[in-house]
Amino acid sequence: MRFFKMANCIFNYSLSPKGFIVYSYLISRMNVLQTIVISYQAIAEACHIDPKTACKAVDELTSRELIIKEHRYNIIGYAKNKYTVKKLAGGWFMVEPCIFKSEIRPTDFIVYCYIRKCMDGKHEEAFPSLSSIAQNTRISRSRVAVAIRYLREFTYINRVKRHYKKTRAYRHNRYMKFKLKQKKKEARSLKRVSFIQKLLFENYCFLISILKRIGKIVKLFFFSRGSPDIS
Repeated sequence: MRFFKMANCIFNYSLSPKGFIVYSYLISRMNVLQTIVISYQAIAEACHIDPKTACKAVDELTSRELIIKEHRYNIIGYAKNKYTVKKLAGGWFMVEPCIFKSEIRPTDFIVYCYIRKCMDGKHEEAFPSLSSIAQNTRISRSRVAVAIRYLREFTYINRVKRHYKKTRAYRHNRYMKFKLKQKKKEARSLKRVSFIQKLLFENYCFLISILKRIGKIVKLFFFSRGSPDIS
């Protein structure tokens, strides 16, 4: 699975950054029935938080009715809890599940997800201001600037500063999904193609002549000894 779907309306629930990253991880791991069986320790390791914080984040999601927690038991006692994720209506945006393998912090993750939400599907670029990011993620404007600096440093996104040509006043930054620049393949000319074909044909003929010469040497080695003596 190369990506999982996050609903656009998730930012209307005013989740904390830790609750947001735990909810995103549960979304990425749920099955077709929108359920997942997982322990607090596994959630904490995947989201880079401690188990107590993971437990508080699960309680926050349960209180907002985003998930339903079901206690499970076995012969020994308590088993891993089962979570059913609520399906949210409306549009969605894509998030790569491989982001959990990196040591991204919850605050940086929620800023990254909001920028991905603002991106269009064709050009994968967005123009949100720092104030709008802070307002929708419920974190301070200065912390948003720190998160964007972190995302740029570890190549999650690219940022381009923009300004007006006449007044030279700054405009909203342009954010793009990080991509390695691919070199354009140069079209081969007809002369170059014919030269390469001629070179390959000459090498092929040279190889065939060598193999024929080796075959003659092998025949002379075996048949130049004459017939064996018969008593």
